[in-house]
Amino acid sequence: MVANPDSIVSRFVKMCCDLMASVRQSAPGTSAYEMETQIFRDVLQLGALLMEAFLQGQAPHYRWGVAHHPNGFDLSYVGERRGLFYSAFGEIRFVRSYYSGDNQGFYPMDAALNLPVKGDSDFLRTMKSDLSLEMSYERATVHVAKYFPVATSTRAVQDAIQTDSMDAEAYYAQAPAPPAVGDATILVVQADGKGVPMVKAALSASSLKQAAAIEPKPGLLKGAPQREGKKKEATAISVALHKPFIRTAEQVVAGLFKEHNAPDAASETVYSGPRDAPVHKRVWATLDGKASALRQARLWAHQADSDHVQHRVTLTDGLPSLQHSVDREFPECTRVLDLMHALSYLWKAADVRFGNCKAGKAWVRDSVLLMLRGQVAAVIDEVDNWHSETKSAGKLTLKTTVDYFRRNRDAMAYDRYLAKGWPIATGMIEGTCRHIVKDRCERSGMRWTYDGAEAILHLRCINHNGDWEDYHRFRRQQRQAQYYGITPKSGPSLQETHVHLFNASHEYANAA
Repeated sequence: MVANPDSIVSRFVKMCCDLMASVRQSAPGTSAYEMETQIFRDVLQLGALLMEAFLQGQAPHYRWGVAHHPNGFDLSYVGERRGLFYSAFGEIRFVRSYYSGDNQGFYPMDAALNLPVKGDSDFLRTMKSDLSLEMSYERATVHVAKYFPVATSTRAVQDAIQTDSMDAEAYYAQAPAPPAVGDATILVVQADGKGVPMVKAALSASSLKQAAAIEPKPGLLKGAPQREGKKKEATAISVALHKPFIRTAEQVVAGLFKEHNAPDAASETVYSGPRDAPVHKRVWATLDGKASALRQARLWAHQADSDHVQHRVTLTDGLPSLQHSVDREFPECTRVLDLMHALSYLWKAADVRFGNCKAGKAWVRDSVLLMLRGQVAAVIDEVDNWHSETKSAGKLTLKTTVDYFRRNRDAMAYDRYLAKGWPIATGMIEGTCRHIVKDRCERSGMRWTYDGAEAILHLRCINHNGDWEDYHRFRRQQRQAQYYGITPKSGPSLQETHVHLFNASHEYANAA
């Protein structure tokens, strides 16, 4: 039942007085935890009353004899209808005027306040989406329900995330170009792929019969466990402006081999000194294929390009299909082969020739130095000679290494790249694949549908790019325009709170 305004005010005043009395008259020995918990719960009830008062206070502003629909026709007043607002404070009941005519109904107040069409309030669903970026849908719903008087199914959260991610590409299509940075003169586009485990397709009736026929008999050992589903590649891209970072081949090798001996060492260790962070970095990941991801990269590259940009570079690993796609989309850019992938092939060749010993490490180090000095041909010739001489099982590995370097030789002019201060390793996109895709989508037991994975990848990219609040403001505006036909007014956004900065800005008196 909806309360009248006077009743809400009376209840609010009484609850505030009761809360203050309970705080001031708390029994000796009441723990801070108990009091904080009580205050939090009481404040949530106060919030529910305030939201109820807000909705009731808005209702009279949208009560007329005839309502003008945004599409251009008039509707007659029918009466007052009840509504439910699922807020972070719990369910809020309210009434508002309903209008109809020509087989159409309309709530002017819902349109003006941009109320969600169904489900949670925008504040609550954004909170759940934010949590779902880092944890499973089930954990996110349990976590919210633990502290707030709300209950939502994991399915509802999943559906809300898919709906809320649908405007991601439209958001970036209308986003303004970033301001130019004078000394960031290198435009760098990186691309890579990472597998996402997908749900297993439904088995046909014949497949079920075959599976039942080969079921092991009781007491006999079962075969090796079978993984459900297969992986689908998510293509990840990053676009950023870099300041030139000129270094020598010797500096790179010293930084690479000083502390890390393994071929899978982090690519950031390639650089021997401090390097300025990239400017206007944006990342994107999608299951929709390389072409789709690279179209997004093209949009951002076009926005970031300016008269200040002197060099345009693409960075990839040695996957031919990815390289061809990148070259088609960015023919004006110079493609660079990731040094760390080239290094991994050197280690494979060294293992065949020397085994796991110091001589192999020394050869890899010397070979990297040669490549960085522009002498890739010398390294290719040496490994090719080993391939001709070798009769062991490692012959195929050596041939693969030679073929890899020959195929990518044009993208391995590292001496020129270093002299221009270009990046030569895909550390940025490797980190994107790990953080955006792997850390969320490859947790133990997780399997994804296409729509579910695409939605969470897009939202994680938006959050990583620092566009979370701005995107959700855009999304709400899109809903109000598309569903209610109203051009929305821009409103305030929820600013991020940095607790350490807040504390640092205040001085506290010393205890007496």
